Amino acid sequence: MPQLSTLDMFKLQLSRKGSHTLTDDEVSRLQDITYSILCDIADLASRLNIPIMLGGGTALGAVRHEGFIPWDDDVDINVERRHIKRLLDAIEEELGDKYLVMAPDRTPDYIYTFCQVQKRGTTFRESLSQRDGECGIKIDIWILENTYDNPILRFFHGIGCDFNSLILSCIRIHDRKEEYLALAEGNSQATSSIKLKSILGAPFSPFLRHRIKAAQKCFSRCRDNGSKFVTFPSGRKHFFGELYQRSEYCKTIAFKFRDRIFQVPSGYDAYFKTLYGEDYMTPPAPEKREAHVIYDLDFEGPVKLNPKEFQQELLKATDEFDRFCTEHGLTWYLVGGSLLGAFRHSGFIPWDDDIDIGMPRADYDKFIELTASDGMTPDIGVISGDLGTYTLPFAELVIKDITVSRGSTEYILPSMQIFKAVVDIFPQDAWPSEDNSCIKTAKTAEKYLFKIRMSRARLGRGTSFVRKIGKTFAVIPARIVGNRRYNKKFIQYAKSFGDYGTARYVGSITYAIDGMGERCDGASARKIIRVPFEDRNYPIPMSYDEYLTGKYGDYMNIPPESQRKTHEMEIYKANPKRS
Repeated sequence: MPQLSTLDMFKLQLSRKGSHTLTDDEVSRLQDITYSILCDIADLASRLNIPIMLGGGTALGAVRHEGFIPWDDDVDINVERRHIKRLLDAIEEELGDKYLVMAPDRTPDYIYTFCQVQKRGTTFRESLSQRDGECGIKIDIWILENTYDNPILRFFHGIGCDFNSLILSCIRIHDRKEEYLALAEGNSQATSSIKLKSILGAPFSPFLRHRIKAAQKCFSRCRDNGSKFVTFPSGRKHFFGELYQRSEYCKTIAFKFRDRIFQVPSGYDAYFKTLYGEDYMTPPAPEKREAHVIYDLDFEGPVKLNPKEFQQELLKATDEFDRFCTEHGLTWYLVGGSLLGAFRHSGFIPWDDDIDIGMPRADYDKFIELTASDGMTPDIGVISGDLGTYTLPFAELVIKDITVSRGSTEYILPSMQIFKAVVDIFPQDAWPSEDNSCIKTAKTAEKYLFKIRMSRARLGRGTSFVRKIGKTFAVIPARIVGNRRYNKKFIQYAKSFGDYGTARYVGSITYAIDGMGERCDGASARKIIRVPFEDRNYPIPMSYDEYLTGKYGDYMNIPPESQRKTHEMEIYKANPKRS
């Protein structure tokens, strides 16, 4: 029988299936780091006269062990709602160089109802969807809410809070369904629960931001800071399971935790019995001890790359690609902004953050075939719309040890985003011989690209309210047809105009974002020369002038700073010191 509550399932069962098991030394190092975060926040809160108290397993550790529970790997603190904004603001302002604040209504796409303070430059990845730079070693801050003295109002407050908590939990399960099902493999009860919650979360998933705001509004509805009762709607037992009398919970008592004194609720006995059972002073057997799912742990964390360093990494990947193509007799050349950079700057456009590669269709197809199973090298994978491994109708070299956080992904479904660094590879196809047919081809390509973008888009996202509404009517039918079907049809269409090797006109069709500007003379394009690009030589087509003029007009004229486009990325490379 499937269960709606999955917290205990993850902490007690599925956590053992993460890809990283903590050693005793790692637990000790984690405790040292989280303790230092706790002390920094406690000192800051003291200066601001904001009361904080230890919560959950950290409070139990103070009472039972005068420090951490020996196997615990995080810290929990509790803060009343009326203080939370001021505390988080102060952490960002005064400690922002050391710590990153993650909180609902504050952090885009953060779908938990509690807050986190993460140490910058570390990695503690509990979900495959977490990006480098946003999954550091952390402590959790749980928000203590007021609730009504009137039992009827309190009941309906609780119903609303639990409903919102359930919906957010279902959205989270739905968005990460494949990851959770992989963890639950072999556990029929867990699998059934995940599938049920995914079904419940599916209709709400497009409206994530609205649901987060609705949950926070519901949780904080009671503004009476002197109410008889308080509660943790986001806690493990939810609203009714963590309903406490203010006189017992907000009145605190001092306990030693390591070498400092911290506050825990004076009614800690009832609190611990609620969370851990009657016999909370007896440590559980090893198989009953709670743990987190951990995919990746790095105490030094990934190295953040600046634009110049990132360009060097792209060059390394392109060098590998060049060697591969030479070995297998494949033709390639620079296109797009990389071709412009080669001609105007003898390398990258100074503010550019990617490399664009073109390959004649026959060479492209052979490259996809050669790399389909094992990628290009152990460190560089290949994904493509042709194989259904990518959601656009071209290919990407995927640099496995570099992750990126792109500003544009706010509008793209999480399951269709790429969090690794990539180099674009655009197949070059034959265009029709007649100008009128080329115009029609460009318009058809534009329509396909629009439908593909809509099949990847999130509902409820747009630069204005009107665009949000308008997109809805485009996204829903595109989702029904499906991304892979659109890609397949578009690729077939792009291949239908003849042989690249003999065509009068050639160029990219499957990524014809500049329409007819992508088209150029075939005879010239098939003549390849090598030109300086940074401190090496890369191939370009002899049709460069026609091509660059079609795409950029007066391409030798450097645009003003306000018109220089980047992908607004943060880039991280896996720490080379890791064993």
